[in-house]
Amino acid sequence: MLVFREHIGASELIIWRMDETLEEMMELTEHHYDHELAEISNPTRKKERITSRFLLETLVGRKVEIKYEESGKPICRGINFSISHTKNYVAVIVGKEPVGENSVSVEGNLVSVEGNPVSVGENFAQVGVDIEYKNDRIFRVTEKFMHPEELKILSECTEKQKFALLCWCAKETAYKILDENGVDFAEMNCKVNFNEINLTYKNRDFTLKFMDFSEFFIVFS
Repeated sequence: MLVFREHIGASELIIWRMDETLEEMMELTEHHYDHELAEISNPTRKKERITSRFLLETLVGRKVEIKYEESGKPICRGINFSISHTKNYVAVIVGKEPVGENSVSVEGNLVSVEGNPVSVGENFAQVGVDIEYKNDRIFRVTEKFMHPEELKILSECTEKQKFALLCWCAKETAYKILDENGVDFAEMNCKVNFNEINLTYKNRDFTLKFMDFSEFFIVFS
């Protein structure tokens, strides 16, 4: 069931609650992705996979063929996108426009502006999204992924779960945008404001948006 769909700047974000059966989702996608499901044994993972395909094709208006890099990152020729899922929810964001006026195309990590290769960060607004169900399990790993300054804020703030989960979501989102090996979440430092998060990592700054729903948080760029 559709929970949220909206254009946000140059991107479009969609959130779906997985109320449908696997068979219903397969019908909605006209069985186009059945071959992908055959490779998955876990029923929940099957629903997440088919739902993410349905949402992505909903946003781009066509069937999609997704491949995976060695890192596990999903890629699809000509589409700048990111996928995330949590307990019973799936979120997909698609970058609709480049930064600036040039025509941009993407194939994996290869980006071309008017046919000329450039880095993703140079002219293209790479997107990322992370959605996390609200629960206290996050406190089991705060010492591993939080920056010392974040741990200090966590010890003093009243909304501890919210702060910890937003930091985690922000770092997952930045990680997807960076698409690098060896990223250390504990070196990322988040400043949570009213509706955005400023994240710093090795002299690189990210401004990420977030939303607070009744059952989950979502961070995106």
